[in-house]
Order: sequence, then structure tokens, then C-alpha cells
Amino acid sequence: MITVVNVFTVLPEKQEQALKNIEKLYFEVVKYQPGFICAKLLKSDDATRVTAIANWETTQQLAAMKNTQGFKAIRFN
Repeated sequence: MITVVNVFTVLPEKQEQALKNIEKLYFEVVKYQPGFICAKLLKSDDATRVTAIANWETTQQLAAMKNTQGFKAIRFN
């Protein structure tokens, strides 16, 4: 098992929208991918970061997910 930690730095007024966009990615794409185990999303108290912590069976399965059409189609505006 591998653990991947992504920290997204955002403007305080954009934290909630960033969290919603990242949740959309996990609920619509990531959770259906082979090798995905679980994830947790966290907001910082100062509203400047959103952290995604995800567990995968292998690095190859994580890489394969990043090449799916669903992952490439998600836009973070």
C-alpha cells in the first residue's frame, strides 16, 4: 500500500470551492479506479490549504488513474 498526500494552497475565500472540486474528483472518478483504497480530505484552520490523503494498492494503479479520461476531464476553475 502507498499513501499519497497532496496539499493544495488556495486563497482563503476559495477554500470551500477548492474542497468541493477535489471532492468531485474523488466521488466521480477516483473511487471507481482499480487499486484505490480510501481517501480523506482536510481543510486548514487558516483557510489557505486543502489536503488530500489517499491510499492506493500500487503506484502503477495510481498512475493508471491519472491517465483515465475521467481524471483528465475534471477541471478546477
